[in-house]
Amino acid sequence: MITKEKFSKAKEIILKRHLCLDIPEDDYDVIVTIPVLADENIFETLDSIGKAINPEKIRICVFLLVNEPSNSDDKTKEKNKNIYESLKDKKQISDDIKLVVRYVQNIPSKLAGAGFARRLLMDETICMFERLLRRKKTNDMDLFRHKTIISVDSDCIVSENYFDSLKNIRDFGVFLFSHRFSDVPEIKEAGMFWELFLRYWRNSLRISGYDFSFYPIGSLFAFRTSVYIITGGMNTKKGGEDFYFMQKVTPYFSTDDLPAYVFPKAEPSERTPFGTGMEIRAYIQGKKDRITKTWRFEAFEEIGEIFRNPERGSKNEFFREFLKLNRKYQLQLDHIKSMSKDEQDFIKKFRTWLNPFKVFKILRFSEIVFGKSSIEIEAEKLISKILSNENKDEKNKLVSYPIGKTTENSDITSKLEFLRRYDESNLHRVN
Repeated sequence: MITKEKFSKAKEIILKRHLCLDIPEDDYDVIVTIPVLADENIFETLDSIGKAINPEKIRICVFLLVNEPSNSDDKTKEKNKNIYESLKDKKQISDDIKLVVRYVQNIPSKLAGAGFARRLLMDETICMFERLLRRKKTNDMDLFRHKTIISVDSDCIVSENYFDSLKNIRDFGVFLFSHRFSDVPEIKEAGMFWELFLRYWRNSLRISGYDFSFYPIGSLFAFRTSVYIITGGMNTKKGGEDFYFMQKVTPYFSTDDLPAYVFPKAEPSERTPFGTGMEIRAYIQGKKDRITKTWRFEAFEEIGEIFRNPERGSKNEFFREFLKLNRKYQLQLDHIKSMSKDEQDFIKKFRTWLNPFKVFKILRFSEIVFGKSSIEIEAEKLISKILSNENKDEKNKLVSYPIGKTTENSDITSKLEFLRRYDESNLHRVN
């Protein structure tokens, strides 16, 4: 439990670094943050947000930032200008939802990117609520515990129950997702393989017993503003900012899958060095093995064993070989053990230590031990494991879920639909 003094210090760090967007304060319940870079899909995104139901009549505002790196070409600048001009005077996107639009140009190229844009919007949210707090003279921790930030991207549409699902959030929530695939066959195939990889990766960790197995996709996040403050907020990485932000959250805060959908586009892109756009671009350039070959299911089972039984895991030959090649991790574990009061304290500290980045490092190491294999073969192993674990009623729901009727990519389609159904019917909750 964080003290009021530590909370205030963490908040002050955010307020001092913040570049003010001068958004007038108001007592909103939810702020939806959307960074936009020359993406005309934003109009469809706003339209879908405006159609989402709001049965609790919560107060919602969309903060939209058109962001422009200093090295942007003329086409990007023209698109950004047109988007801003189209939206700058628009104050509402529905009766319940307000809109505020800002345009930041000439962002230094070394700084510009998804992380910087997200942080600018989220820091502004904290700044706005701080001004509100001072005006209301309210206990700051109480106010920030009850305000929510949503992170979504400009190429997404959302389901009708998007805002209604927020009643399920405790500290941090992750929406369900389903990509919208291209009509271009090769791009569609790439998108399907990429989504299958994501679902295989997440659910292999989950079925093996690793707690912190959530999709680290920035367009799926919703969280209390207090969580944002305590963790130090968003980083400014050009890509992977969502992965590193979530890694700071999940070991310490209650985290839930939320029963509403975000539908991102699965299209090639050069905007970020990681993620959907880059992986699809690599696929159509001939680097198909990046997503069609993956870590073997046995590697995830090893990770689950290590996470569930840290004492036994330290004697695990696979893990011991990993530590031999990563001496700094062995030293960290030795220190954790020396600082632990008892076995239960060590287990708690160990599980916090084994964060998603270290899991990724272990998976990379597993390539030496197990090699890599076809994503379709490994996904089949995962699905078999899921079915062996489910009770009869749940198994029938999963097996009877209708698969695609088309013969093209039918094997990928059936696996994708199975894992989508599994995610939807088995919402994950931690802490």
